[in-house]
Amino acid sequence: MVLAKILFKTYLEENEELKYVAHRHLFTEWRNFAKTIIASLILPIIFYILFPFAPFLYLWILWFSIGIIRFIYKLADWYFDVWLITDLSVIDVQWNGIFDRSSSRMEYTGIKGLTYNIKGFWGTIFGYGDTTLEHAINSNNFVLEKAAHPKKIERILLNNQNEFIHSQTMSDHEALKQMLIEMLLKDKAKKESN
Repeated sequence: MVLAKILFKTYLEENEELKYVAHRHLFTEWRNFAKTIIASLILPIIFYILFPFAPFLYLWILWFSIGIIRFIYKLADWYFDVWLITDLSVIDVQWNGIFDRSSSRMEYTGIKGLTYNIKGFWGTIFGYGDTTLEHAINSNNFVLEKAAHPKKIERILLNNQNEFIHSQTMSDHEALKQMLIEMLLKDKAKKESN
């Protein structure tokens, strides 16, 4: 969570606290990672073992280096497509590359509902499913496909929403109380001056 707080700091407001980071389940990405590891990392090592000669050596090193960069890119693509659950809102971060990122924010007061759908054998076994956060005013819903532990996401999000609404209600209550006191004091001052 410490790393997440550092990496996602740019998406947070000044006094906003990151409570949870919801990712796609890592199991759902195994094909992408397996292809990258085999094609970009294992094959150059095998070719290096078979042909360790000088002209090919540079080719295998270049191939392996590109493979490492590609693997890091795939890992970053998985890691940075997230929902950031904070004490004030939910932030949907979409990472489409190093120079292409976007984020959308949904305040807790604008949430209509949260649903999740766990489908299939692997989804049931590994505990992943599609999670949808419905907006109360417009149709800009947040969808995190193949989210890891959707029930946990629901529980954390609803707890944070309840805490936010409770603190907002208390804050509004205190402001209203202060306004009433000021009105009574002004009214009392008017009566005393007459």
